[in-house]
Amino acid sequence: MKLESTKNPRVREVAKLRSRRHRDRLERFVIEGRTEVARAIALGVAIDTLYLADGIDFDPVPMKRADHETVRVDLKVFERMAYRENPDGVLAVAPTYATDLERFVELPAGIWLVAVGIEKPGNLGAMLRTADAAGVSGLIVADGVTDLFNPNVVRASLGAVFSVPVAVCSGESARAFLGSRGTQLVATSPEAVNDYDRVSYGADVALVVGPEHAGLDERWLSGTAVRIPMAGIVDSLNASVSAAIVLFEVRRQRRVG
Repeated sequence: MKLESTKNPRVREVAKLRSRRHRDRLERFVIEGRTEVARAIALGVAIDTLYLADGIDFDPVPMKRADHETVRVDLKVFERMAYRENPDGVLAVAPTYATDLERFVELPAGIWLVAVGIEKPGNLGAMLRTADAAGVSGLIVADGVTDLFNPNVVRASLGAVFSVPVAVCSGESARAFLGSRGTQLVATSPEAVNDYDRVSYGADVALVVGPEHAGLDERWLSGTAVRIPMAGIVDSLNASVSAAIVLFEVRRQRRVG
């Protein structure tokens, strides 16, 4: 089978998955890019259909499996389906999957990242990449504004959205869950007294990072709060950068402790 017209209903349906409302209604989302699709397949993510553009030189064998449909697409038609500019010729449609907090109940002690009220898909995607690199046990998206299945989240994560366990819930539910585990909560705030590298991080610790424009509210700051000292004129960092700095301090302490 080959798609050769932008009027084909399948082309239109894929293009509509840019909309969160459409993703929610169909319970489907787009994975775009060779790296992202290959990692999703390698990690066992269910794929409905793999779309491959004609006229682009690459080896599709690592992306093909017997349990999903593979469809060739005219390059101009593929560009209509794709979310990115200058797409690399690989796109998949997959079912959305469960992101409930209960899936974390049986996980052992470890490092957790709590992303509170994050609005920018690129920030959430970058935090997922950092979480993967830092060996985070799970990422909790609390009071999330952006959609986990937003194409920009998938893209910015470079496939880490599939390797890092993710739960989406309210801030209240996240605090109750972490409290029931006895997890050490460490919140980031420019107004904190403690420098991030002067705090001891326990065996089960959750780093809490909030939105850049508003920061965290007092419900998150009632426990341990840490700051990243600034040497210049700025008073805060990008949320994903802040998460990376503190997470790797947690990892450093585990190596030397």
